[in-house]
Amino acid sequence: MVELGGNRARGVVALAFILLTLAFRTVWVPIMSILGFLLSMAAALGVEVAVFQWGWGASLLGITKSSVTLSYLPIILLAIIFGLSSDYQLFVVSRIKEHFTKTGDARDAVRRGTGVSVRVVMPAALIMFSIFVAFMTTSNVAIKPIAFSFAIGVLIDAFVVRLTLVPAVMAIVGRRIWFHSQWFERHVPNPDIEGQRLKEQLALGVAEEQRAPAARLPGPALGAVAWVGGLRRRVAPRGRAGIGPVRRASARRRSRSGR
Repeated sequence: MVELGGNRARGVVALAFILLTLAFRTVWVPIMSILGFLLSMAAALGVEVAVFQWGWGASLLGITKSSVTLSYLPIILLAIIFGLSSDYQLFVVSRIKEHFTKTGDARDAVRRGTGVSVRVVMPAALIMFSIFVAFMTTSNVAIKPIAFSFAIGVLIDAFVVRLTLVPAVMAIVGRRIWFHSQWFERHVPNPDIEGQRLKEQLALGVAEEQRAPAARLPGPALGAVAWVGGLRRRVAPRGRAGIGPVRRASARRRSRSGR
């Protein structure tokens, strides 16, 4: 069971690495995400061992000491924490990447992106933390360590890793965090999640239409009749009005012909 869970965990981590690499066009963001996830896992398991096995603060939390850790706890904790940490990473880094694509200022993008994403990540993490803490009120000795580990893992991953360490590292590294080689640029597809290329293409199309010369626009045929200023007038090609109203021209032709 442990071996099967380990193989599945490696497969999930590898798939997440590929997807994050395609989304953010760099290998450093997924590496940082996986390292942060491992840090959250280690912290959650460490606190669980300190409280449930060593008895640190067990009397305050109403927890009975145990000499062992549940065998399936690491597998369940890995799945839950990895899913939530990936979501928090996407929320934070996608906003940072969006601002960096617009402005090109890496440090200002970290500041603005983190300030926007904290409004989403913090409430989501507090909701999950409250749910896991609520399960600790049960008398089931098997549920308490699971709920406690989940609560600590979510709290550390959201507030310590995703909202503190990840923005700090990205601000220190700067523009180099988004670096990728020419080989990467040629062979790895660009999904353009921010829609920046689409905006540039639309802006270029509008600019070309505005620069188009008026002479290339088709005008009415010679001698065509149109309403200009409330009068019927003969209109020359390219929209230039004729010499007079239609009625006056017809009257002059009739007088010359003797009618």
